[in-house]
Amino acid sequence: MTEAKKGRGRPLFPLVVAAGAVLLCIGCRVGEPDNLVRKKLDVIVAADLKALVDGLPATSLRDSIYSVVVGYTTYKEGMYSVRAVIDFYYLRGVAVKRTVKYRYLTRARKWERYDNEFRFYSDSAAQ
Repeated sequence: MTEAKKGRGRPLFPLVVAAGAVLLCIGCRVGEPDNLVRKKLDVIVAADLKALVDGLPATSLRDSIYSVVVGYTTYKEGMYSVRAVIDFYYLRGVAVKRTVKYRYLTRARKWERYDNEFRFYSDSAAQ
């Protein structure tokens, strides 16, 4: 290959790389449809509920084990586009629920847990 042919494609290379980087950044900023984000939340909540009850004796579990979405807030700006608060009811004979807070990291397109606590509730609240 001659010297003249070797350098002909080089001036466009930095431009192509820069354009690719811009497109990648734009793709990271665009949010997902809310129904897809909610489906991802449903999957992680189901997995968390299963993990909570695995290994517990059946006698300590409620007849109906379930979770309730008690908060779901969307945000237009920031690192996190959605925040969800979920209550898990699974223990028998104890008026305690587990409350887990999740947030949706927009750039990574995934949910993460950031708070987890036990709370007492009245018997009528869990029926």
